[in-house]
Amino acid sequence: MAIRPERLEAGDTVGVVSVGSPLSREVIDERIAYLESLGLRVIIGEHTYEENGFLAGDDESRAEDFMNMVVNNEVKMILPVRGGWCHRNAQVFGLQFDSRESKNCNWI
Repeated sequence: MAIRPERLEAGDTVGVVSVGSPLSREVIDERIAYLESLGLRVIIGEHTYEENGFLAGDDESRAEDFMNMVVNNEVKMILPVRGGWCHRNAQVFGLQFDSRESKNCNWI
């Protein structure tokens, strides 16, 4: 059975992270501006703009940003700037991700 999260509303907080390949700062900033135009608050992961070869920063940095969003009670949605190696990031810390532990975060 699929779990449907609550609809986001103006004032809700979205956490933006890079979990896979990098995007240019300009593209990321355009996407953030769009989210803000919808009335959403945006928190940007510390390493979101980093580049490390074909990845957006090293594994530990990307995993740290993602997990910081998971444990942040204000974040209602975690939005990667593009798809990628998120599962690999969880393995960096040996995490067994359980959505029941994600507190208020409804969307990943």
